[in-house]
Amino acid sequence: MMRPCMLALAILATWFAKSECRAEHPLIKLQIDGQWQTGRPVAWSDSAVQLLSRDGRLLEFAPQKATNFSKVSNSFRPFSQSEMRGQLLKEFGKGFEVSGVGHYLVVHPAGTRDQWAPRFEEIYRSFLQYFSARGWRLTEPEFPLVAVVAKSQAQFVQLAQQQEIDVSPSTLGFYSLLNNRVLLYDVTAGNPKADWSISAETIVHETAHQVAYNTGVHNRFGTTPRWLAEGLGTLFEAKGVWNARANTSIDSRVNRYRLEAFQALLKKGRPSDSISQLVSGDRMFQTNPEAAYATSWALVFFLSETQPRKLQELLQKAAQRKALENYPSTSRLEDFTDVLGTNLTMLDAQLVRYISGLK
Repeated sequence: MMRPCMLALAILATWFAKSECRAEHPLIKLQIDGQWQTGRPVAWSDSAVQLLSRDGRLLEFAPQKATNFSKVSNSFRPFSQSEMRGQLLKEFGKGFEVSGVGHYLVVHPAGTRDQWAPRFEEIYRSFLQYFSARGWRLTEPEFPLVAVVAKSQAQFVQLAQQQEIDVSPSTLGFYSLLNNRVLLYDVTAGNPKADWSISAETIVHETAHQVAYNTGVHNRFGTTPRWLAEGLGTLFEAKGVWNARANTSIDSRVNRYRLEAFQALLKKGRPSDSISQLVSGDRMFQTNPEAAYATSWALVFFLSETQPRKLQELLQKAAQRKALENYPSTSRLEDFTDVLGTNLTMLDAQLVRYISGLK
């Protein structure tokens, strides 16, 4: 008798094979731990299955946890803007409104309609313009993009805990790969005259992550090297990047906070193999996050200003990796050196010289 997990994999494999041949994406229904779920199978292995829901949420589960498979439709259709709005209103209830501008639906405290949705859409358009100016036409998001603005830090923490995410007191917001949403809180406490730039960098950084994962810059179903994701996020924190029309000088594209952090690393002394450590894995973000973020910004900024085509090639290499595929350190380093060469000592010297020349 075939074991349940093997049966689940066999069913998914059959549906995948048929859908690939017919260029179809079936909508399936199944139970996971007794809860009914519907969605499109994205990838599967002996240990994990990825299921994409119509609202853009990504469910990842062990095959043996799934039962009662059935195909609902031959074609998967994401929620429309109006359908998604209805789902969000039902989910968040009284005290919240949902405003839509362009690609965005923003859940926010009642009475703050004009303060939020336009900001997210502006960042989205700036992101596309940045890459378009460098010859990269990005793909249209498959789902409406959702951002949730909590009215207070306490509510923000509560909403994060509902996603089983612990946030530190200094965290203003984050983007979740699993539910494909940005969650943050209103540091202005709903005061329309308050300076929203207090949280602007967080909004821009997390929105840049969201847009990158929804327009083909990153692969939401695969493994994106963290230095690339965070390097791009910190790059967009600078006004000259996310608001290039009003800020055209190279100085405006410099992230001052990250520049000072990197300069402090140079004064203190950094390992000669810093680039190799950074690009071959994500460990530096756990052991020395300040150095990891600063070096990621410096490397991405350096490449974006001096070798934008190679930065694009690095991003595309990572985005083309298969879902659920392991990305070992040797492969990460090999992909990096395939694009930028094996002489990382020389590359580090060029990086340091360039960043040291910034004022």
